Amino acid sequence: MIKPLRLLLLLVPLAGLALSAFANPAEALTIEFEASDLADTGSADLWRYDYTLSDHAFTTGQGFNIFFAVGNYANLIAEPLSSPASLDWNAPLAIQPDAGLPDPGYYDGQAAVDDPSLDLYFRVDFEWLGGGAPGPQSFELYDASFQTIESGTTMPIPEPSTALLVAAGLAGLSARARRPRA
Repeated sequence: MIKPLRLLLLLVPLAGLALSAFANPAEALTIEFEASDLADTGSADLWRYDYTLSDHAFTTGQGFNIFFAVGNYANLIAEPLSSPASLDWNAPLAIQPDAGLPDPGYYDGQAAVDDPSLDLYFRVDFEWLGGGAPGPQSFELYDASFQTIESGTTMPIPEPSTALLVAAGLAGLSARARRPRA
């Protein structure tokens, strides 16, 4: 008979794999962000988002838009891509939110080649007008004819310390389960 703790240690990783197969279908774009509070100037609350992309093989002309809500963001600045992989991408654009329309602003990245490198940061600096700290945003993936093919929400990059704590806890449970009883 399998002891409950051992059964749990076997089932948790299998359940995670099964859920990830359904949650992330092949080719689904994942955009993660890290928000950094920059040194403020005057009354402006300056921030930076560094975005990483994964789980999608772009083709030439495909791209993504990350949206910046009217009333929460101002003065968007798309930072140039600086790594050698940046040649795989057209220069990023930042379009300002427009309260007169009203229309959100957006950051646009577009692939210049098939299967461009995703090993770089897409970066935008901005003035944060909301309360607290900025968080997740909506995004769209578009094809070469600018038709939306997928929508989603950006996710914060997981804290390394959290992942290490979870791994250490699982390792401790595993070690305890294997220890012979006196």
